Amino acid sequence: MSKFKDFVDIKNHVIELSKKKPKKISVASAGDIEVLKTIKMSNDIGLATGILIGEREEITKYADEIGLDLSINTIVDVSGEKAIAEKAVEKVRTGEADMLMKGLIHSPTFMRAILNSQTGIKSGGFVHLVSAVYHPSLSKIRLFSDLGMVVEPTLNEKIEMIKNASEVAIKMGIEKPKVALLAAMETVSEKISVTNECAIISKMADRAQIGDVIVDGPLSFDLACFKEACERKRYEGPIQGDADVLIMPNLHAGNIFYKSAVYMAGMETGSNFAGVKKPIAIFSRGDTAEAKLNSIAFALMLSE
Repeated sequence: MSKFKDFVDIKNHVIELSKKKPKKISVASAGDIEVLKTIKMSNDIGLATGILIGEREEITKYADEIGLDLSINTIVDVSGEKAIAEKAVEKVRTGEADMLMKGLIHSPTFMRAILNSQTGIKSGGFVHLVSAVYHPSLSKIRLFSDLGMVVEPTLNEKIEMIKNASEVAIKMGIEKPKVALLAAMETVSEKISVTNECAIISKMADRAQIGDVIVDGPLSFDLACFKEACERKRYEGPIQGDADVLIMPNLHAGNIFYKSAVYMAGMETGSNFAGVKKPIAIFSRGDTAEAKLNSIAFALMLSE
């Protein structure tokens, strides 16, 4: 069982760690009022301080507007998106910062700096998102991949998602993660290729070819997350509504789930990159300040 029931637990855990060793966030292009509001929220609850990379004049102007204390946050005066991204990545690569955060910068520029073979922080593995999702109805934090980056993951990419997301689950205190390979049904159909992939991966896991994980699929979302659905449908598989990790079949399913979960169900979320050497908090443009703070706390938890 995870040592973190919800995001409050994660934040409290990181706050306690920060009392012993202060945590720092490297912010790529910090000259934006919404970005600095998130840093101020991190400051206010004792989560972390920021290394604010960008044009000093712009950062100072917005910091003054919102009352951000620049005596505890550091400005690194850099101009130009490419140089800003490279400097932000350098701060985490050298250990000056515990995590990387995307500010007001174009995603391609940000990603090029991260993935640069000489100066970036790519680990050599497959890069994708791992998102933590919590709602009382789910009874615990569940980890999802991929909710917003990989369009049509291949069989091998799904195996990498399982491995990376399971490592996150283990860091959260789950000894043997239960992984559900999601589809619209729990039966294998030759006409629906994703169900065949799920069955192959499940058999590979049974033969210990993926690691110390329990994998089942194809599996519908209700069977992965709700024990009562398993009882009604007489599902007798190994997960029984208690999945720790859920692997999405494609970007469309992941994106629709994410937006439905946030906008209709009010679920709490936080996302982080996998396949990189240092945690990177990643946000949707529509994310609330609280969701951004969740992603920061999630990333800082993983930085231990």
